[in-house]
Amino acid sequence: MIQASELKKEIVKLLKSKFVYQVYGKEVTEGYKKPSFFVDLRLTSQRDETINIVSKSFHCQIVYFQKKINEADMLHTVETITELLTVRHPRGQKKKLLLRIGERYLPVSNLEQGFTGKNNNIMTMDFDVEFYDFSSEKENVELMRSVSVNERLEE
Repeated sequence: MIQASELKKEIVKLLKSKFVYQVYGKEVTEGYKKPSFFVDLRLTSQRDETINIVSKSFHCQIVYFQKKINEADMLHTVETITELLTVRHPRGQKKKLLLRIGERYLPVSNLEQGFTGKNNNIMTMDFDVEFYDFSSEKENVELMRSVSVNERLEE
């Protein structure tokens, strides 16, 4: 089963592959360096689809704190993050918004840029990751050791 921590690690890894900035989480509220990213990942929905399959939805918000506000840099950052999330699935011809976790390619949707902050000048990137996963719950039962079959042939 894919865990939230795996998703977040992969998103942070993607950012660090193109940017030399520090990436922070919710635990940092002051003393952070600029430029930097903050990554917030939230489980927005989880439900059982069948006895063995669960559907999960996550929302990710990436906040980009610049050293000095620069719109051209913001646009370049948006393009770079979008490129990081645009990959070709091994079974497909076309590049799509996907997040690779191990051997799985999870669809990315609702990608949008926004702004936050007192002056509405701190860039945000939001997107959703929705996928089906196998339930990893194991039954706590004893395995059968032997089987006796009574067989009767009819003519």
